Amino acid sequence: MGIGSTVVINFQQLKNTYRILLISKPNVPFYDTVKSDDNGFPVYEATKAYKEQLSLNWRVNSANAIINKLIEEKRIDTSKIVVLGFSEGAQVGPRLAKENQHITHLLLFGGNGLNQLLDPIINARMKATRGELSEEDAQKEVDSLFSEYKKIYKNPKSTDKEWWGHTYKRWASFTKTDPYKELLALNIPIYIANGSLDENSVLSADYIQLEFIKNGKDNLTYKTYPNHDHQFNEINKKDGQFVDAIPKLDMVISSAFEWLEKH
Repeated sequence: MGIGSTVVINFQQLKNTYRILLISKPNVPFYDTVKSDDNGFPVYEATKAYKEQLSLNWRVNSANAIINKLIEEKRIDTSKIVVLGFSEGAQVGPRLAKENQHITHLLLFGGNGLNQLLDPIINARMKATRGELSEEDAQKEVDSLFSEYKKIYKNPKSTDKEWWGHTYKRWASFTKTDPYKELLALNIPIYIANGSLDENSVLSADYIQLEFIKNGKDNLTYKTYPNHDHQFNEINKKDGQFVDAIPKLDMVISSAFEWLEKH
């Protein structure tokens, strides 16, 4: 038995400079007992309320309401309000910053620039390129993905149908708008970091930087960490074989906050 956390920031390091607001997902407690399976992996069953409510709109609206309430109650300094989003939160952040004009800075980690349903398609094509799949098998995988995507978009409000651990409602809501479009609409300082080995986001996140360059915008700082995965573990290999993974998340977050102090 031990204590763990899904929160990526170091409270002790930041508490003297920032007031920290954590906003939970729907019907998810801030702390709870989590069981493990036979292999030692954590198992936490999603509640019915979580599945029914989780969507991009829910997450944006809840965060927006809480921030506005704190501002109305004069409990925070409005000269610098920073939104930090990791993974799914990196898709929430751009929409939230677009909705709430009080937000002054955006820090995003491991997020997408395009429709995240494109990522599994890219991964299938890359497996074929690397020789891990035949072109025929890769095409079968892609065809299967498109078959699932058709089901999702035909049932965009369904909370009883699921794919890859999420409801159709969740997938449809988070892929309705490409994040890069919402980021382009912002004029506040934006910091984005991704790992080059992140199969979930890095290629479509690279597209964000391309669009900012194309549109002549200079409010984006984009950082890619070579040989780092989605959780910013540095992956070491020898002769193409995995050797170990060194956690570098604290360093990645610290670098982002160093940037924040200068902007």
